[in-house]
Amino acid sequence: MSISNTYVDLAVEVLQKLGGAKRKRSDDPTSGLARISIPNLCNDESTPPPISNKSWKVFFFNGDSYEGDMQNDKLHGKGKRTCTNGSSYNGEWQNGKPHGQGKTTCTNGDNYEGQWQIGFPHGQGKMTYVNGDSYEGDMQNGKPHGKGKRTCTNGNSFEGQWRNGILQRKAL
Repeated sequence: MSISNTYVDLAVEVLQKLGGAKRKRSDDPTSGLARISIPNLCNDESTPPPISNKSWKVFFFNGDSYEGDMQNDKLHGKGKRTCTNGSSYNGEWQNGKPHGQGKTTCTNGDNYEGQWQIGFPHGQGKMTYVNGDSYEGDMQNGKPHGKGKRTCTNGNSFEGQWRNGILQRKAL
């Protein structure tokens, strides 16, 4: 048994003593995923509620955690993943990837809030960079793409059509 397994087993044991907990491991031992269903300890029932696809607290063997909805052993619905490196994503998930509306905080201090598609900023959103600059507008595959505006802390701003992260200028 690895050290990570020991911590997960200990967490399950403590929760079981407090009022019941059930554990489900992914069928794939390399996935690094252990799920613990945490019952509502404030209810009057003597037995824990049945495991469903909602209200999971997930611990990854690398130390990351997730709290939120799941479906078919994947992050799915609304939830928050917090990484050991300090980054986090809070929002909608689909099949294990950010998808829909959400907000991320990166370890370098950058933040993005807006629409996501298959794990990338995609659609309308706002990126705020650690230096105070920002971009607000259309995103595609994690880059400014479409109509948008970049505002710099020095007062300059650049507005127009963007393509793969580059502002397009008309030829003279």
